[in-house]
Amino acid sequence: MYTPIYNPIALNLFGSFDKAYSSDERTKFICGQRILVEEKTVSEGDGVSLTKVLSEYMWVEAGDDFDAGQPGIITPGTFQSEAILMPLYPATGGAIIGWPTVGINSGQFTLVKLSGKIVTKADENVESNKYVKISLDSEVVTLGNESGEVNDGETIGIARTDESGGNATIYVLSGRTVELKEEEEI
Repeated sequence: MYTPIYNPIALNLFGSFDKAYSSDERTKFICGQRILVEEKTVSEGDGVSLTKVLSEYMWVEAGDDFDAGQPGIITPGTFQSEAILMPLYPATGGAIIGWPTVGINSGQFTLVKLSGKIVTKADENVESNKYVKISLDSEVVTLGNESGEVNDGETIGIARTDESGGNATIYVLSGRTVELKEEEEI
């Protein structure tokens, strides 16, 4: 399913996207550097055609426990790692959001997805083909700008499925940084 088209280190990547690693394996990739991957996905319209899309990943250390698909904010790291995935907190702009593809414990390393097709938790108001944002209070994607039709500083991507509470498929826009607010500020 994954074909690396660019990697800063020539490594065998098979299986690496769906695994968490101990701190002994922290140097498997260059921490904090983006890795572009060409992924094949089934087209939304007819359900049979394969589409190739570019997705971005980043090798990070987990600063807390995360479930698969739970968004986190990527912050500068310490001497051991240059990028740490932390729980969401308010940011006035420029926040990079990452989604682990597997459950990960604090102190472990993994590749988190920055853009492309992502399955994540969503609240009941998410509508297909509308912009979505992240709610800090519940860490789920919600409909952006009440109507979901305006792309602004809080927009993280576009929903590809309707949701009535549970998981939704979204496409996160490449290179996107966002503004995160407390729920009462929205």
